[in-house]
Amino acid sequence: MSATLHWNTPAPVGLRVGAGAAVVLLHVAVVGAILVAKSEPQVAKPVETVEVRFVEIAPQVQVAAAPPAPTPPAPKPEPKPKPVPPKPTPKPVPKPPPPKPAPPPPEPAPPSETALSQPAPEPAPAPAPEPATSQPPSGKPEPSDRTAAPQAPVSNEPKLVGRIEYLGAPPMPEYPRTSKRLGEEGKVLVRLLINTRGLVDKATLEKSSGFNRLDEAALEAARRGRFKPYTENGMAIAAIAIVPFDFTLRN
Repeated sequence: MSATLHWNTPAPVGLRVGAGAAVVLLHVAVVGAILVAKSEPQVAKPVETVEVRFVEIAPQVQVAAAPPAPTPPAPKPEPKPKPVPPKPTPKPVPKPPPPKPAPPPPEPAPPSETALSQPAPEPAPAPAPEPATSQPPSGKPEPSDRTAAPQAPVSNEPKLVGRIEYLGAPPMPEYPRTSKRLGEEGKVLVRLLINTRGLVDKATLEKSSGFNRLDEAALEAARRGRFKPYTENGMAIAAIAIVPFDFTLRN
């Protein structure tokens, strides 16, 4: 009887000591069996081969479980940004109004008729001379038949005259812009009451041009007139005169 030992890899010291002890015990058992067999006759039995195989058992290495990863803290909620107040819309700076165009100079009106023509009074015919008569001279002087005519009293009533003289240049009416744009033309007759100082006391419309704008412009110009006082027998009296104003557009 033989034992076959197979050594695979060197075992640790403890394991080898245990294996050695087991081998010694086995040998002791074998020797004891031989001695017993020699003392007692036994029927020869076929030799059985016992094969002992030592298998190295790898020590179990316990791997420590890795500690669980710490749970990351929940992220803090980000603070919501405060709403930015809308910027105030700048108020538009008002643009200065465009300068008004200078009014065009008034077109010179045709020279107004400062006086209406009036036929001059015909001179009174001179009295025919009386024929001379031969009369004997008398001692008494004959009364003169010719006496000076008394002067007519001056009336306070204004007199309508056909001719009146301006002091200086006659006033020119301003042609209205709207009338120019609309092509309004016409002739205005203004009736003036002129006092003894030559100033206009009253101006009224004698004849319209057909356009109110032209009539008003003529009345305004007539009120600015300055005249030479009208006189009769060396006395200034109030007078009434008709003054024309022509409004004509020139291309």
